[in-house]
Amino acid sequence: MGLTDPYFLDTRWTVGADIYRTERDYTDFSRRVTGGDIKGGYPLSDTLSTFWIYKYEQKEIFDESVSLLESIKNGTVTSETTGTTSSITASLTSNTTDYRLDPSRGMMNTISAEFAGLGGTNRFARYITENALYLPAGWGGVFSLRGTFGYIQSVGKEVPIDEKFYLGGINTLRGYSSRTVSPYKLVSTTNSDGTISFDNLYLGGDTELIFNAEYQFPLLKDVGLKGVVFFDAGNSYGSIGDIFTRFQTSYGAGIRWFSPIGPLRLEYGIPVNPRTGVDSAGGKLEFSIGSFF
Repeated sequence: MGLTDPYFLDTRWTVGADIYRTERDYTDFSRRVTGGDIKGGYPLSDTLSTFWIYKYEQKEIFDESVSLLESIKNGTVTSETTGTTSSITASLTSNTTDYRLDPSRGMMNTISAEFAGLGGTNRFARYITENALYLPAGWGGVFSLRGTFGYIQSVGKEVPIDEKFYLGGINTLRGYSSRTVSPYKLVSTTNSDGTISFDNLYLGGDTELIFNAEYQFPLLKDVGLKGVVFFDAGNSYGSIGDIFTRFQTSYGAGIRWFSPIGPLRLEYGIPVNPRTGVDSAGGKLEFSIGSFF
């Protein structure tokens, strides 16, 4: 639940606040977060703006996988089941696109820095830059290039496993299952019947690098229905020194529709270099509603 005033007290300031409680199930654990934030922004010019957010969160990690519990037990993975984050994030955005929701030309560039350690138990600094270029293309279409770089570093203690970078899915690398593109290891566990099973444990990375190339073209212009073909490349790395050492790549196609209830995406991605025992070579069909990217 949140309230934001884009012209606070009839000024150019944007001011808002939110309170929230989320619960999400991931591959190796579930995460419940209760928190709130206050935020403010100001346009420095017609194309340049700044935004600030202070947030406080209390998290719980539960329903850990057998692989994660085994790794915590033998000391190869550090994971706190509870914790609090008190952080401030500052961002700077340059937007020269012709229409923010569905650009056909221009650039959008954002850089942000988050520092957690203003109280709370978590200590880390996270830096992310996102850059996109849009160009008119043939047959009324739009060609776009997008690049994202992220880095998170510890500040006095290890970065929690749930704060690290995990890629895969419709918003990062299509064709790969959500949160499976990251450093991982094969963990063996002994079952109650004495048999041994092996599972992948996804550890998350401290560095992410993503590239997306797309060509959008109109299908039914009057109703806002578009087609898209794409190519994705990227990875999450355990160390910034490993960057560029390996990319997971994929290609595919889909449709997008500006529906009355919001932008809809239906896209099918196929991995170019699937990892044995992790990825499906046949690809994945994914659906989302709310935003295109």
